[in-house]
Amino acid sequence: IEDIAQTYSLTVIIIFDQFERIFYLSRKEQNALLKEIKNLINKTSKVKVIISLRKDWYADLNKFDYLDISNENTFFLENLNKEQASSFWSKAFEKAGPLRPPKDLCEHILDDLMDRATEKILPAELAVAGIMILSLKIATKKEYNIKGKNGLIEEFLDQIVLGTGKKNIVWPILFSLSTQKTRRQPITIGTIA
Repeated sequence: IEDIAQTYSLTVIIIFDQFERIFYLSRKEQNALLKEIKNLINKTSKVKVIISLRKDWYADLNKFDYLDISNENTFFLENLNKEQASSFWSKAFEKAGPLRPPKDLCEHILDDLMDRATEKILPAELAVAGIMILSLKIATKKEYNIKGKNGLIEEFLDQIVLGTGKKNIVWPILFSLSTQKTRRQPITIGTIA
């Protein structure tokens, strides 16, 4: 990871989603993982780590006193209602200039992203959709409807996978991390290997 960051002059962001799973590991495994994370962070400023976990597990992180967890580095990210998502996109697209998507297109996409049961939008899907409509220069509902939410996410993942140069390795790993219903399942590095 450090080599990738240095070779390509990129900042590598490693995201540990569902980090509460660490509490199901043995103390030895917990310490080994956290030591590795801390080493990555300390070796170079080109590696950033984001830890995502459920709010009810947050206090348990205090067990690891050597982690630098403070309120200034902590953000509670919740699903957004349509008004919040629209406001976020409005601010994010301010600098897009002529690529700024029209308001009716944004409203259409937000409706598509919204979960009907909760009337909420996942922040990750909002971010991916925003990135992709700009990078693909989608300007109409018709252009968006050709791909739809799933098509944008798939194309986003394709770009990431192609960027690794290891498409035949990365795709099977990504698919092994979810069920047919695209839900994440518990998988360990040993399972993937």
